[in-house]
Amino acid sequence: MADGRLRGGLATTGEVVLALALAVWLGGMIALGAFTAPLVFGADAGLPRPQAAALMTSIFRRFDGAVIVLAGVTLLMSGLRAWDLGLRRLVSKLRLGVALILVAGGAVSALWVSPKIEAFLHAGVHRGVGPEGASLDRWHHLAEQLGKGEVALAALLLLLLVIDARARD
Repeated sequence: MADGRLRGGLATTGEVVLALALAVWLGGMIALGAFTAPLVFGADAGLPRPQAAALMTSIFRRFDGAVIVLAGVTLLMSGLRAWDLGLRRLVSKLRLGVALILVAGGAVSALWVSPKIEAFLHAGVHRGVGPEGASLDRWHHLAEQLGKGEVALAALLLLLLVIDARARD
């Protein structure tokens, strides 16, 4: 199977598609966490905290849809590459492993953690208020950790793409 059936233009296209998917995922996560959230929750927005939380959750839920698509692209392109070229080299194994962990983290965040946070907010729960608020805090903390992990893994996978391409040249 690892005879390089997809080498050439198709393999290069797959690498470009993967790099673009990772760039959108990484850039989106950074834009939301570093720019959008501070603006939505900042004094300049003038929103009460519950409204800001609802708005930010709505923004994240919309991005979650993109994450599912990007995770699918990442999984497909990484799987095709592993099938085409095999996993003989360490960088190939690392690429596939990082891709699988990134996809899993994105899926957990989009399909489990974000809906849970959204449900708390729809129920009128406020962070830090009562037992439900404490639970919301824990879910929010998990979402932050998953987001930071996705950023680190997407950046690492992009780096491994470059290292792998240079090693093949």
